[in-house]
Amino acid sequence: LLQDENNQTVMKHEGIENGALAIATVPGALEQEVLDGVHAEVEALSTAVQAKLAGGEEASGVLSALSDIFFEKYQLALPVPGDKDTSDPAQQLIHLTQASHAGAPLSLSFLYMASARQLGYPLRALNCTARMKEPVDFLLRYDPPAGGAAVMVDLAERGAVKTKEQTLAALPAGSSESALNPVPHVQLYSRMMHKLADGYARAGDEENVLMWLQQIRILQAAINTVAILQAGAQNLTMAARNEASAAQQRSEAQAPVLSDLIGEKLMTADGTEVDAADLKGKTVGVYFSAGWCQPCKVFTPQLIQTYSKVKIADGKPFEIVFVSADRSQEGFDNYFKQMPWLAVDFKDVERRSGLSTALQVQGIPKLALFGPDGKLITGDGRPVIAGDPLGDQFPWSQ
Repeated sequence: LLQDENNQTVMKHEGIENGALAIATVPGALEQEVLDGVHAEVEALSTAVQAKLAGGEEASGVLSALSDIFFEKYQLALPVPGDKDTSDPAQQLIHLTQASHAGAPLSLSFLYMASARQLGYPLRALNCTARMKEPVDFLLRYDPPAGGAAVMVDLAERGAVKTKEQTLAALPAGSSESALNPVPHVQLYSRMMHKLADGYARAGDEENVLMWLQQIRILQAAINTVAILQAGAQNLTMAARNEASAAQQRSEAQAPVLSDLIGEKLMTADGTEVDAADLKGKTVGVYFSAGWCQPCKVFTPQLIQTYSKVKIADGKPFEIVFVSADRSQEGFDNYFKQMPWLAVDFKDVERRSGLSTALQVQGIPKLALFGPDGKLITGDGRPVIAGDPLGDQFPWSQ
């Protein structure tokens, strides 16, 4: 849950921004079956969106499709201004929102954000939302990893997708552009905890009030701890910074070289062997993926689109090598036949394992990009492809 001012997770953990589950599990009373149900719902929503897309849509198109599908299923319950909120505070928890298919924007936000994350578009709440100046509003923001215009989503308007200018114009008079700045997710979770405590207080449920106040104190203590650690990190001595720089240089000197990792032979989807030496002089993506992986099913069509444009349409020196994490030869065969590029033989377990270790694969999908000289450009090529789907910036050497 803990993130710094740039919204980077302090403790690296894949998938933690599907973090509505973390809120739901704070009381420690939910069974795994309940959590699995929420996860299945997130997968179902993202799969339905993917089926609706033609491929190649920009972020605004993907999020618009998600809003359409999401609000066909979930009812937006907005309080009447001035009315006392008498709803059951527990209905704000994600698993109960999912079960009832209804909720206020705050209640629905966790499920919506988890679904957007599953599609590869992590969202963040805005300053104006986190500070609750307009309690009915709930505004989210997506920033393309390669830069460009931010995309805004207004959950109080059934997920309407807006530009930054449209969103600012709709805020109360006198609002500055800083109101549209994103805040760390931890502030959003803190807001949820306060809402729960307030709701239980109105209901006269002292036990739950005390429990959530305790959770707020625990969260605040954790925030303070991270703040102290970050302050300490900023006070590194010059000697420590020099050592860090030297370590970085040593690391770069030991960076993996593609020819040392890939072996001598690769294969096409029809089983034809290809000399790995043919990759020399090309920009190469090493793609770790599997047919059972839902995020992979989302990213693979995007990667095929980029590959087709750069290599086939434009004729540029680009290749991709698939390294399978499938659980069987049959799974590999069924998944690989959908791809237009090369692969490491599934039977070569040692080679696949060595690549995974050398490129520090901790989760899939993962795309590592190597330059024409065989040296690693980046171990995280997904944002590169997402930010340049038509390959205008190929060979992505910067």
